[in-house]
Amino acid sequence: MSMPFINLDCEKCDFHGSTTTVWGNFKYIENKNELHLTRTLGWCFDCQCFVPIEDFSNIDEVIAKIETLTSELKSDYEKWLSFLFSILTRKNTIDRINEISELAKRLSFIRQRKGSEKCLACGSSNIKPFDGDYSLEFEVMEGLFQGSKRTGFNHPDCGGEIIASSSDMRLNMSFTPRHYNLDGSSFK
Repeated sequence: MSMPFINLDCEKCDFHGSTTTVWGNFKYIENKNELHLTRTLGWCFDCQCFVPIEDFSNIDEVIAKIETLTSELKSDYEKWLSFLFSILTRKNTIDRINEISELAKRLSFIRQRKGSEKCLACGSSNIKPFDGDYSLEFEVMEGLFQGSKRTGFNHPDCGGEIIASSSDMRLNMSFTPRHYNLDGSSFK
């Protein structure tokens, strides 16, 4: 599957980056279990470029998902007769319980680590989340982003503003999983 991306260029110097930096298959490993690693675009002062950084800002989303899954389980339980006789309902219940378990672990993990996010390229904590807006209009028929705009994010090296612009290319990528321990350090 090919994917479109957005170029991120400094208006003052020749710095060039793109949103492709956050693409990939990122996972935490805990006791041989994989947990989804949520990431966002950020600047690493050690790498001197845009990098994927850990993102622990989704506590409310995790809590809402746990509440939804719990409500669905309660609803299924109230239909206990169909629950007893339906293999599909049992499988759905097991899947929901497993998802709640993973979300609860994630919530606990986020609460412990919030404020200690790291660069997923080098492991540094010397980072800044991208706090501008690089969203561009997406043209469905062409399958590409359209236009350009000022993001409001200043290039830390020179102070020039980062400009988001559409690329007329789509990239076809396959990703090797990238594994990290729970403190955000990469397994090499």
